[in-house]
Amino acid sequence: NQRNFSDLQWTAMQTMIDCLDDCGYFKLSLKDFSQWFGIDISTVKYCLDILSSLEPLGIFSKDLPHCLLRQLEARQNFLCLHRMSENVLQKSEN
Repeated sequence: NQRNFSDLQWTAMQTMIDCLDDCGYFKLSLKDFSQWFGIDISTVKYCLDILSSLEPLGIFSKDLPHCLLRQLEARQNFLCLHRMSENVLQKSEN
């Protein structure tokens, strides 16, 4: 929701979207984007964190290895939560 962000953040995120390559990777360094766009690097990092949390998982990664790593970490977190919930269910059945 645009109302959750400042005008600067919203514009930066729109520009970052435009900078994605055809595979959905954001290949610019935070420093380069910060200098090019004229904003502080902490704002760039914040915007990238927001955009990186969107679907599909791995969008805004810097390359394929980072994309796959993010997907693997998310899957491992899911499997861990699944196992924990199975344990809770088993204990509640006993």
